[in-house]
Amino acid sequence: MPMGVKQNGLDVKGIDWVRVAHELYDTATRTALHGHPQHVHEFDFEGQELNLDPIKLHCKIPQKMKILICGGAGYIGSHLVRELKKLNQHEIVVLDNLSKGHTAAIPEGVELEKGDIRDKAFLEATFAKHKPTAVFHFSASIEVAESCSDPLAYYENNVAGTITLLQVMKTHGAKVRNDKYHGENMQDPNSRNMHPFLLTRSGNEKIQQYFIFSSTAALFGMAERVPIHPDDRTIPVNPYGETKLAVEHMLKWCDQAYGIKYVCLRYFNACGADASGEIGEDHSPESHLIPLVLQVPLGRREKIFIFGDDYDTHDGSCVRDYVHVTDLATAHIKSLEYMVKENTSNCFNLGSGKGYSVKEIIEAARRVTGHPIPAEIKPRRAGDPATLVASSEKAETVLGWKRQYQSIDDIVRTAWNFHQKHPHGF
Repeated sequence: MPMGVKQNGLDVKGIDWVRVAHELYDTATRTALHGHPQHVHEFDFEGQELNLDPIKLHCKIPQKMKILICGGAGYIGSHLVRELKKLNQHEIVVLDNLSKGHTAAIPEGVELEKGDIRDKAFLEATFAKHKPTAVFHFSASIEVAESCSDPLAYYENNVAGTITLLQVMKTHGAKVRNDKYHGENMQDPNSRNMHPFLLTRSGNEKIQQYFIFSSTAALFGMAERVPIHPDDRTIPVNPYGETKLAVEHMLKWCDQAYGIKYVCLRYFNACGADASGEIGEDHSPESHLIPLVLQVPLGRREKIFIFGDDYDTHDGSCVRDYVHVTDLATAHIKSLEYMVKENTSNCFNLGSGKGYSVKEIIEAARRVTGHPIPAEIKPRRAGDPATLVASSEKAETVLGWKRQYQSIDDIVRTAWNFHQKHPHGF
């Protein structure tokens, strides 16, 4: 503690430096999140005057963030781009190899860097050009059956590709070492009490980076309880879930070693479409239930199949979680805000808490479209659990996330709106 030092005529002996650091951190955070620029003059822990404009904090909380969305031309990524663009605050860049994504899903004014996350030279050039502060990762392969028939392809893209992405982030971002922290509880690298003291005496202008990972609730495997909570055991039963879990494990160690903060979001079925109907779900081949059901009233298939009607559920068909894609996009944004504010990492489940059966989805589509939608019962598929539903209680409490779309009819209605406007996709 400085002894007898004066600042602006005030004797600072006896100042509560912990309180001061927390207040400065809170000021910088409010500036970054709410756009109220403030120019703060204070003193460091040796009584020397510091210019504590937020960009001078080691944690580098800029008012306008540069955001890279890997897989931003795909289904969920493109909806995140839309929601971020509405904020009219950040510089957004989409990175996509367009193997599954669509250029038509990228709004005007958003730059596309066409390339693959496995291409290190491409990533190096992209990071050097745009210098992103936050990276959203949607570039994984996602088909469970395909992952079982070709697991190495899934490990190559989902795991090796993410390793390459994180390596480039490490090169272009900040390595925050524990010995740079000033404050209480320095022996505990996970203590939030440390993070407000990320003031550097060396004058380094490093950037604190944030990584938001689109994970999956499939990493829980055959759920031991319903709804599934974030701290439940993770025992994937397919290569797809294994690759997602491998990335989650990597992120924990990357935070500890390199200071890359992360949030992992686990969910089952993204569904619906942007309210405008301009973008929505368009996979080839399609494997998700709601767009498959809607192909019947669109005249693209004669009927929909129900695989098993003898499960231990209220109507015999499988029950799954369905979360509107815009609500998922909002959760990703709230995850970034959470990391900037708290300077910590975390994992959250996103779900409805109750789920809908296959038969209930078909009935909702009949109500929305006015079409009878014939359905045929087929034998069970191997490995299909009766019920998979995630609890989003932690996300609601910690992130302040709340689903806008609570009704399955409203969700299906937005999907139907998109498919009527784009009956053959983009």
